[in-house]
Amino acid sequence: MNHRDATPTSQPIEEIDHFLTWCWAALGWEVASDESGVSWLRVPEPLRVDLGGCEAIPVSATASANTPSWMDILQVLGKLDRAAHAAPASQPTSVHQLTPRLFDAYTVEAGRVMLGGGTLEDLPLLRATGLVRSEESGEPLRLVHRFSTIEGQTVEPKLLASLHLDDLAPLRRPPRLPPGDLPTWLATARMHLPAAAPDERIEPLVVTIVWCKYFRCKLTFEIGDARAELPFSSWAQWLIDGDASPPPFRCRHTDRESFHVVRTDDGLITVPEATAICEQTGRRVLETSLATCELTGRRVLRDLLAACPISGQQVLASELVTCAMCGQPVSPKSMAGQQCHACRALRNVRRDDPRMAIVFGSHPKLEQWSRWRLSETATVYILRGSSFFRQLLVVVDRESLDPLRLAESTFLSRRWSPIAPELWHESLG
Repeated sequence: MNHRDATPTSQPIEEIDHFLTWCWAALGWEVASDESGVSWLRVPEPLRVDLGGCEAIPVSATASANTPSWMDILQVLGKLDRAAHAAPASQPTSVHQLTPRLFDAYTVEAGRVMLGGGTLEDLPLLRATGLVRSEESGEPLRLVHRFSTIEGQTVEPKLLASLHLDDLAPLRRPPRLPPGDLPTWLATARMHLPAAAPDERIEPLVVTIVWCKYFRCKLTFEIGDARAELPFSSWAQWLIDGDASPPPFRCRHTDRESFHVVRTDDGLITVPEATAICEQTGRRVLETSLATCELTGRRVLRDLLAACPISGQQVLASELVTCAMCGQPVSPKSMAGQQCHACRALRNVRRDDPRMAIVFGSHPKLEQWSRWRLSETATVYILRGSSFFRQLLVVVDRESLDPLRLAESTFLSRRWSPIAPELWHESLG
Protein backbone atom coordinates (compact mmCIF):
# COMPACT_ATOMS: atom_id res chain seq x y z
CA MET A 1 0.00 0.00 0.00
CA ASN A 2 1.39 3.39 -0.98
CA HIS A 3 0.86 6.40 1.30
CA ARG A 4 2.84 9.57 1.59
CA ASP A 5 3.45 11.58 4.74
CA ALA A 6 0.82 14.11 3.64
CA THR A 7 -1.74 12.82 1.11
CA PRO A 8 -2.89 15.07 -1.79
CA THR A 9 -6.14 17.02 -1.48
CA SER A 10 -8.26 14.27 -3.04
CA GLN A 11 -8.28 10.52 -2.61
CA PRO A 12 -10.79 8.06 -4.10
CA ILE A 13 -13.03 6.09 -1.76
CA GLU A 14 -11.44 2.95 -3.26
CA GLU A 15 -8.11 3.93 -1.74
CA ILE A 16 -9.73 4.42 1.63
CA ASP A 17 -11.27 0.94 1.27
CA HIS A 18 -7.80 -0.36 0.41
CA PHE A 19 -6.42 1.17 3.59
CA LEU A 20 -9.23 -0.43 5.60
CA THR A 21 -8.36 -3.81 4.16
CA TRP A 22 -4.72 -3.20 5.02
CA CYS A 23 -5.73 -2.35 8.59
CA TRP A 24 -7.57 -5.69 8.87
CA ALA A 25 -4.35 -7.53 8.10
CA ALA A 26 -2.22 -5.28 10.31
CA LEU A 27 -4.59 -5.59 13.28
CA GLY A 28 -5.21 -9.30 12.78
CA TRP A 29 -9.00 -9.02 12.55
CA GLU A 30 -11.15 -11.75 11.05
CA VAL A 31 -12.78 -10.92 7.69
CA ALA A 32 -14.98 -13.25 5.66
CA SER A 33 -17.02 -12.89 2.46
CA ASP A 34 -20.72 -13.79 2.21
CA GLU A 35 -22.46 -15.49 -0.73
CA SER A 36 -22.85 -12.18 -2.56
CA GLY A 37 -19.12 -11.45 -2.32
CA VAL A 38 -19.39 -8.73 0.34
CA SER A 39 -16.58 -8.81 2.90
CA TRP A 40 -17.60 -8.60 6.53
CA LEU A 41 -15.47 -7.81 9.52
CA ARG A 42 -16.07 -9.73 12.72
CA VAL A 43 -16.00 -6.96 15.32
CA PRO A 44 -13.61 -7.72 18.18
CA GLU A 45 -15.58 -8.18 21.39
CA PRO A 46 -14.01 -5.25 23.34
CA LEU A 47 -15.24 -2.86 20.62
CA ARG A 48 -18.82 -4.06 20.24
CA VAL A 49 -20.18 -1.96 23.12
CA ASP A 50 -18.99 1.25 21.43
CA LEU A 51 -20.44 0.15 18.09
CA GLY A 52 -24.07 -0.57 19.05
CA GLY A 53 -23.43 -4.21 19.80
CA CYS A 54 -22.72 -5.13 16.15
CA GLU A 55 -20.92 -8.44 15.73
CA ALA A 56 -20.06 -7.89 12.06
CA ILE A 57 -19.92 -4.94 9.70
CA PRO A 58 -19.23 -4.64 5.97
CA VAL A 59 -15.64 -3.84 5.07
CA SER A 60 -16.12 -0.69 3.02
CA ALA A 61 -15.92 3.03 3.43
CA THR A 62 -19.24 3.22 1.57
CA ALA A 63 -21.07 0.81 3.87
CA SER A 64 -24.77 1.21 4.57
CA ALA A 65 -25.71 4.00 6.91
CA ASN A 66 -27.69 1.47 8.95
CA THR A 67 -24.56 -0.19 10.30
CA PRO A 68 -21.30 1.15 11.71
CA SER A 69 -18.54 1.36 9.15
CA TRP A 70 -15.08 0.04 9.62
CA MET A 71 -14.02 3.64 9.80
CA ASP A 72 -16.19 3.96 12.86
CA ILE A 73 -14.19 1.13 14.38
CA LEU A 74 -10.92 2.83 13.49
CA GLN A 75 -12.15 6.01 15.13
CA VAL A 76 -12.94 4.01 18.25
CA LEU A 77 -9.46 2.50 18.05
CA GLY A 78 -8.06 6.01 17.93
CA LYS A 79 -9.20 6.40 21.52
CA LEU A 80 -7.88 3.03 22.73
CA ASP A 81 -4.40 1.73 23.59
CA ARG A 82 -4.11 -0.42 20.50
CA ALA A 83 -1.76 -0.12 17.53
CA ALA A 84 -1.21 -1.84 14.23
CA HIS A 85 2.22 -3.25 13.43
CA ALA A 86 3.94 -3.12 10.06
CA ALA A 87 7.32 -3.17 8.35
CA PRO A 88 8.63 -1.82 5.04
CA ALA A 89 7.66 -4.45 2.46
CA SER A 90 11.02 -4.38 0.66
CA GLN A 91 13.42 -4.34 3.60
CA PRO A 92 15.86 -7.26 4.05
CA THR A 93 14.97 -9.77 6.72
CA SER A 94 18.22 -11.73 7.08
CA VAL A 95 21.90 -10.93 7.53
CA HIS A 96 22.73 -13.18 4.55
CA GLN A 97 21.05 -10.66 2.24
CA LEU A 98 23.54 -8.03 3.37
CA THR A 99 26.85 -9.87 3.44
CA PRO A 100 27.58 -9.61 -0.31
CA ARG A 101 27.27 -5.82 -0.05
CA LEU A 102 29.82 -5.88 2.77
CA PHE A 103 32.37 -8.38 1.52
CA ASP A 104 32.48 -7.13 -2.09
CA ALA A 105 33.72 -3.75 -0.88
CA TYR A 106 37.11 -5.08 0.26
CA THR A 107 40.20 -6.62 -1.27
CA VAL A 108 42.09 -8.65 1.34
CA GLU A 109 45.58 -9.60 0.19
CA ALA A 110 46.25 -13.30 0.94
CA GLY A 111 43.32 -13.38 3.37
CA ARG A 112 39.59 -12.92 3.74
CA VAL A 113 36.91 -10.79 5.36
CA MET A 114 34.26 -12.42 7.54
CA LEU A 115 31.31 -11.38 9.62
CA GLY A 116 32.53 -11.51 13.19
CA GLY A 117 29.03 -10.78 14.44
CA GLY A 118 25.96 -9.32 12.77
CA THR A 119 22.47 -8.53 14.03
CA LEU A 120 19.34 -7.09 12.47
CA GLU A 121 17.65 -5.00 15.12
CA ASP A 122 14.01 -3.89 14.87
CA LEU A 123 13.78 -0.17 15.55
CA PRO A 124 10.34 1.47 15.76
CA LEU A 125 8.97 4.50 13.95
CA LEU A 126 5.41 5.71 14.51
CA ARG A 127 2.81 6.48 11.87
CA ALA A 128 -0.41 8.23 12.88
CA THR A 129 -3.25 7.99 10.34
CA GLY A 130 -6.20 10.36 10.31
CA LEU A 131 -9.28 11.02 8.19
CA VAL A 132 -10.15 14.36 6.62
CA ARG A 133 -13.86 14.76 5.78
CA SER A 134 -15.56 17.22 3.48
CA GLU A 135 -16.77 20.22 5.47
CA GLU A 136 -19.90 20.49 3.30
CA SER A 137 -21.05 16.87 3.05
CA GLY A 138 -19.12 15.20 5.85
CA GLU A 139 -18.07 12.49 3.42
CA PRO A 140 -14.63 10.90 3.76
CA LEU A 141 -12.28 13.00 1.68
CA ARG A 142 -8.83 11.58 2.21
CA LEU A 143 -6.43 9.91 4.60
CA VAL A 144 -3.36 11.62 5.96
CA HIS A 145 -0.31 10.11 7.64
CA ARG A 146 2.34 11.57 9.89
CA PHE A 147 5.54 9.82 10.91
CA SER A 148 7.52 10.45 14.08
CA THR A 149 10.11 8.78 16.26
CA ILE A 150 9.23 7.29 19.63
CA GLU A 151 11.05 10.26 21.18
CA GLY A 152 8.66 12.64 19.41
CA GLN A 153 10.83 13.92 16.58
CA THR A 154 9.41 14.37 13.09
CA VAL A 155 10.76 11.92 10.52
CA GLU A 156 12.15 13.83 7.56
CA PRO A 157 10.80 13.03 4.06
CA LYS A 158 14.28 11.99 2.91
CA LEU A 159 14.42 9.27 5.56
CA LEU A 160 10.86 8.15 4.76
CA ALA A 161 11.80 7.68 1.12
CA SER A 162 15.12 5.96 1.85
CA LEU A 163 13.45 3.40 4.15
CA HIS A 164 10.59 2.80 1.65
CA LEU A 165 7.97 3.75 4.23
CA ASP A 166 5.42 4.38 1.49
CA ASP A 167 4.98 0.62 1.12
CA LEU A 168 4.23 -1.11 4.43
CA ALA A 169 3.43 -4.77 4.97
CA PRO A 170 1.37 -5.89 8.00
CA LEU A 171 3.45 -7.55 10.69
CA ARG A 172 1.58 -10.34 12.43
CA ARG A 173 4.33 -11.20 14.92
CA PRO A 174 5.86 -7.89 15.98
CA PRO A 175 8.68 -7.51 18.52
CA ARG A 176 7.58 -7.48 22.13
CA LEU A 177 7.12 -3.99 23.53
CA PRO A 178 8.56 -3.00 26.89
CA PRO A 179 5.76 -2.83 29.50
CA GLY A 180 4.10 0.57 29.66
CA ASP A 181 5.64 1.92 26.45
CA LEU A 182 2.59 1.55 24.18
CA PRO A 183 0.39 4.31 25.72
CA THR A 184 3.32 6.74 25.55
CA TRP A 185 4.08 5.85 21.93
CA LEU A 186 0.42 6.23 20.92
CA ALA A 187 0.19 9.65 22.54
CA THR A 188 3.44 10.71 20.86
CA ALA A 189 2.23 9.63 17.42
CA ARG A 190 -1.20 11.33 17.76
CA MET A 191 0.42 14.54 18.90
CA HIS A 192 2.03 14.89 15.46
CA LEU A 193 -1.10 14.15 13.40
CA PRO A 194 -2.48 17.75 13.15
CA ALA A 195 0.68 18.81 11.31
CA ALA A 196 -0.33 16.53 8.39
CA ALA A 197 -3.11 18.99 7.43
CA PRO A 198 -2.74 22.16 9.53
CA ASP A 199 -5.78 23.98 8.15
CA GLU A 200 -8.25 21.10 8.33
CA ARG A 201 -9.92 19.01 10.99
CA ILE A 202 -8.44 15.53 11.22
CA GLU A 203 -10.17 12.59 12.89
CA PRO A 204 -7.53 10.24 14.32
CA LEU A 205 -7.98 6.66 13.14
CA VAL A 206 -5.12 4.34 13.97
CA VAL A 207 -1.46 4.39 14.96
CA THR A 208 0.92 2.02 13.23
CA ILE A 209 4.24 0.99 14.73
CA VAL A 210 6.61 0.53 11.81
CA TRP A 211 9.51 -1.78 12.57
CA CYS A 212 12.57 -0.98 10.48
CA LYS A 213 15.64 -3.20 10.35
CA TYR A 214 18.85 -1.67 11.62
CA PHE A 215 22.06 -3.61 10.99
CA ARG A 216 25.05 -3.77 13.35
CA CYS A 217 28.12 -5.90 12.80
CA LYS A 218 31.83 -6.36 13.20
CA LEU A 219 33.77 -7.14 10.05
CA THR A 220 36.70 -9.43 10.78
CA PHE A 221 39.74 -9.34 8.52
CA GLU A 222 41.92 -12.45 8.69
CA ILE A 223 45.32 -12.82 7.05
CA GLY A 224 47.35 -15.78 8.22
CA ASP A 225 47.33 -15.76 12.03
CA ALA A 226 46.52 -12.05 12.24
CA ARG A 227 43.05 -10.61 12.78
CA ALA A 228 41.52 -7.15 12.94
CA GLU A 229 37.94 -5.94 13.43
CA LEU A 230 35.98 -3.06 11.96
CA PRO A 231 32.58 -2.06 13.42
CA PHE A 232 29.79 -0.99 11.07
CA SER A 233 26.14 -0.06 11.44
CA SER A 234 23.44 1.25 9.13
CA TRP A 235 19.78 0.96 8.24
CA ALA A 236 19.61 -2.36 6.40
CA GLN A 237 17.62 -0.84 3.55
CA TRP A 238 20.35 1.74 2.96
CA LEU A 239 22.90 -1.01 2.52
CA ILE A 240 20.69 -2.87 0.01
CA ASP A 241 19.96 0.28 -2.00
CA GLY A 242 23.53 1.55 -1.96
CA ASP A 243 22.66 4.61 0.15
CA ALA A 244 25.17 3.37 2.75
CA SER A 245 28.45 1.56 2.24
CA PRO A 246 30.81 -0.20 4.62
CA PRO A 247 33.64 2.08 5.73
CA PRO A 248 37.24 1.74 4.58
CA PHE A 249 39.54 -0.16 6.89
CA ARG A 250 41.44 2.28 9.10
CA CYS A 251 44.92 1.44 10.29
CA ARG A 252 44.86 2.14 14.03
CA HIS A 253 48.58 2.91 14.03
CA THR A 254 48.65 5.46 11.19
CA ASP A 255 44.98 6.44 10.60
CA ARG A 256 45.46 5.66 6.90
CA GLU A 257 42.32 4.26 5.23
CA SER A 258 41.66 1.95 2.29
CA PHE A 259 39.40 -0.82 1.03
CA HIS A 260 42.58 -2.79 0.25
CA VAL A 261 43.79 -4.64 3.35
CA VAL A 262 47.24 -6.21 3.82
CA ARG A 263 49.41 -7.77 6.52
CA THR A 264 52.87 -6.56 7.46
CA ASP A 265 55.74 -9.01 7.89
CA ASP A 266 55.55 -8.53 11.65
CA GLY A 267 51.88 -9.55 11.78
CA LEU A 268 49.89 -6.29 11.77
CA ILE A 269 46.81 -5.88 9.58
CA THR A 270 46.76 -2.51 7.87
CA VAL A 271 46.43 -0.85 4.44
CA PRO A 272 49.07 -0.60 1.71
CA GLU A 273 49.31 3.17 2.08
CA ALA A 274 50.48 2.68 5.67
CA THR A 275 53.35 0.31 4.80
CA ALA A 276 56.88 0.66 3.49
CA ILE A 277 59.86 -1.61 2.85
CA CYS A 278 62.83 -1.57 5.21
CA GLU A 279 65.85 -0.94 2.97
CA GLN A 280 68.08 -2.96 5.27
CA THR A 281 66.01 -6.12 5.80
CA GLY A 282 63.55 -5.99 2.90
CA ARG A 283 60.64 -6.50 5.31
CA ARG A 284 57.23 -4.91 4.75
CA VAL A 285 56.35 -2.98 7.89
CA LEU A 286 54.36 0.04 9.02
CA GLU A 287 55.84 3.24 7.64
CA THR A 288 55.88 4.60 11.19
CA SER A 289 58.29 1.79 12.15
CA LEU A 290 60.96 3.24 9.87
CA ALA A 291 63.42 6.08 10.29
CA THR A 292 66.21 7.46 8.11
CA CYS A 293 69.81 6.49 8.74
CA GLU A 294 71.63 9.84 8.78
CA LEU A 295 74.77 8.22 7.45
CA THR A 296 73.43 6.22 4.50
CA GLY A 297 70.08 7.95 3.89
CA ARG A 298 68.28 4.59 3.90
CA ARG A 299 64.84 4.11 5.45
CA VAL A 300 65.21 1.28 7.94
CA LEU A 301 63.58 -0.19 11.04
CA ARG A 302 64.03 2.08 14.03
CA ASP A 303 65.46 -0.70 16.18
CA LEU A 304 68.31 -1.09 13.70
CA LEU A 305 69.50 2.45 14.44
CA ALA A 306 71.73 3.69 17.22
CA ALA A 307 72.58 7.21 18.25
CA CYS A 308 76.19 8.19 17.73
CA PRO A 309 77.28 9.33 21.23
CA ILE A 310 79.34 12.16 19.75
CA SER A 311 77.23 13.63 16.92
CA GLY A 312 73.84 12.43 18.16
CA GLN A 313 72.97 11.26 14.64
CA GLN A 314 70.81 8.16 14.20
CA VAL A 315 72.97 5.68 12.33
CA LEU A 316 72.59 2.03 11.41
CA ALA A 317 74.22 0.11 14.24
CA SER A 318 75.96 -2.06 11.67
CA GLU A 319 77.66 1.05 10.26
CA LEU A 320 79.18 2.18 13.58
CA VAL A 321 82.94 1.81 13.99
CA THR A 322 84.94 1.32 17.18
CA CYS A 323 87.38 3.93 18.40
CA ALA A 324 90.78 2.36 18.96
CA MET A 325 91.34 4.44 22.08
CA CYS A 326 88.09 4.55 24.11
CA GLY A 327 86.50 1.47 22.51
CA GLN A 328 83.14 3.23 21.96
CA PRO A 329 81.09 2.59 18.79
CA VAL A 330 80.58 5.87 16.89
CA SER A 331 79.58 7.08 13.46
CA PRO A 332 82.35 7.02 10.84
CA LYS A 333 81.79 10.76 10.51
CA SER A 334 82.85 11.13 14.15
CA MET A 335 86.20 9.46 13.51
CA ALA A 336 89.57 10.86 12.46
CA GLY A 337 91.95 8.06 11.65
CA GLN A 338 91.67 5.42 14.38
CA GLN A 339 90.41 7.78 17.07
CA CYS A 340 87.02 9.39 17.65
CA HIS A 341 86.61 13.14 17.95
CA ALA A 342 86.00 12.85 21.69
CA CYS A 343 89.33 11.14 22.33
CA ARG A 344 91.05 13.77 20.19
CA ALA A 345 89.33 16.50 22.23
CA LEU A 346 90.78 15.61 25.66
CA ARG A 347 91.41 18.78 27.64
CA ASN A 348 93.20 19.49 30.91
CA VAL A 349 90.81 19.44 33.84
CA ARG A 350 91.22 20.56 37.45
CA ARG A 351 90.98 17.94 40.14
CA ASP A 352 88.15 19.89 41.80
CA ASP A 353 86.05 19.87 38.61
CA PRO A 354 82.56 18.53 39.58
CA ARG A 355 82.88 15.74 37.03
CA MET A 356 86.16 14.61 38.51
CA ALA A 357 84.69 14.79 42.00
CA ILE A 358 81.94 12.30 41.23
CA VAL A 359 84.36 9.96 39.46
CA PHE A 360 86.78 10.07 42.42
CA GLY A 361 83.82 9.40 44.71
CA SER A 362 83.15 6.11 42.96
CA HIS A 363 86.76 5.18 42.21
CA PRO A 364 88.98 6.67 44.97
CA LYS A 365 92.30 5.19 43.80
CA LEU A 366 92.18 7.45 40.75
CA GLU A 367 93.08 10.40 43.01
CA GLN A 368 96.70 9.18 43.12
CA TRP A 369 97.22 10.42 39.58
CA SER A 370 98.51 13.95 39.54
CA ARG A 371 97.24 15.27 36.22
CA TRP A 372 94.03 14.61 34.32
CA ARG A 373 92.58 15.33 30.93
CA LEU A 374 88.90 14.79 30.25
CA SER A 375 86.41 14.57 27.40
CA GLU A 376 82.82 13.40 27.32
CA THR A 377 80.20 12.06 24.94
CA ALA A 378 76.48 11.60 25.42
CA THR A 379 77.15 8.29 27.18
CA VAL A 380 80.66 8.24 28.71
CA TYR A 381 83.41 10.19 30.40
CA ILE A 382 86.84 9.63 28.85
CA LEU A 383 89.65 10.37 31.31
CA ARG A 384 93.43 10.22 30.90
CA GLY A 385 95.57 10.36 34.03
CA SER A 386 99.30 11.07 33.91
CA SER A 387 102.31 10.59 36.19
CA PHE A 388 106.01 10.95 35.39
CA PHE A 389 106.29 7.96 33.09
CA ARG A 390 102.84 6.32 32.90
CA GLN A 391 99.40 7.13 31.57
CA LEU A 392 96.05 5.59 32.52
CA LEU A 393 92.97 5.67 30.30
CA VAL A 394 89.62 5.29 32.05
CA VAL A 395 86.20 5.18 30.33
CA VAL A 396 83.15 5.23 32.62
CA ASP A 397 79.44 5.34 32.02
CA ARG A 398 78.09 8.86 32.63
CA GLU A 399 74.98 7.64 34.46
CA SER A 400 76.19 4.73 36.57
CA LEU A 401 79.93 5.58 36.64
CA ASP A 402 80.59 1.91 36.00
CA PRO A 403 83.96 1.35 34.31
CA LEU A 404 83.78 0.31 30.66
CA ARG A 405 87.44 0.27 29.64
CA LEU A 406 90.85 0.66 31.28
CA ALA A 407 94.14 0.84 29.40
CA GLU A 408 97.69 2.00 30.10
CA SER A 409 100.67 3.29 28.19
CA THR A 410 103.94 5.19 28.63
CA PHE A 411 104.85 8.60 27.36
CA LEU A 412 107.17 6.98 24.85
CA SER A 413 104.39 4.81 23.35
CA ARG A 414 101.37 5.84 21.34
CA ARG A 415 99.67 2.51 21.86
CA TRP A 416 97.27 1.69 24.68
CA SER A 417 97.44 -1.71 26.29
CA PRO A 418 94.08 -2.89 27.68
CA ILE A 419 93.96 -3.83 31.36
CA ALA A 420 92.09 -7.06 32.06
CA PRO A 421 88.74 -6.43 33.87
CA GLU A 422 89.73 -8.66 36.78
CA LEU A 423 92.57 -6.23 37.52
CA TRP A 424 90.50 -3.02 37.32
CA HIS A 425 90.03 -2.86 41.08
CA GLU A 426 93.80 -2.32 41.50
CA SER A 427 93.52 0.96 39.60
CA LEU A 428 90.07 2.06 40.66
CA GLY A 429 89.71 1.02 44.28
